[in-house]
Amino acid sequence: LLELGVRQDSMSLQIVSADGRNFSVISNEAEFPDTQQAIRHFLHDNLPRLNYGERYPWVLEAWRTGEPVYQPCGALVGKLRDLSIIDAPFNRGTFAIHQRRPNAYSDDDIQAVVAITTMVEEAVARCIDLEREQSLRRRAEQDAMLDRVCQTIRHGVWRMDGPEKMGGLLVALQEGLRELGIPYWGYGI
Repeated sequence: LLELGVRQDSMSLQIVSADGRNFSVISNEAEFPDTQQAIRHFLHDNLPRLNYGERYPWVLEAWRTGEPVYQPCGALVGKLRDLSIIDAPFNRGTFAIHQRRPNAYSDDDIQAVVAITTMVEEAVARCIDLEREQSLRRRAEQDAMLDRVCQTIRHGVWRMDGPEKMGGLLVALQEGLRELGIPYWGYGI
């Protein structure tokens, strides 16, 4: 953006929920979650407790209409009143830039942000794909571990040669729970 002459003090991505009523924010601002958390919010529709959609309605307006929204400095209330903001929509949310200056952006700046947003859309799609791959890999690892634990327990069951060997089964169960990372307080049959 700087190469295009578009200055900004900060920028953010808003990932809109499946129902279109809320969104997660990816930003360098301390108020917002990190990138992976926002992507997980999108993937699992597990949104933050704050309803950003109510607090920042123009974001959802830009996303729904497919048109960029420009909020010149002073048009907003609260801590945002000192910001000029452009929100440019893409298929999963909006890309926004902010500047602490009145009427900071021109029509050309808005068009430059809209053009850049196609690259942002590709980057978000790639992040979502990578998160899905990692999630599938974690699930496969968990399934493999569960299979190993079940084999260990099954082996303990078949080694029993009398009712008095039930203690060995309990030890195998204990080791299996520990390996799976499942917390427990005591056990018994």
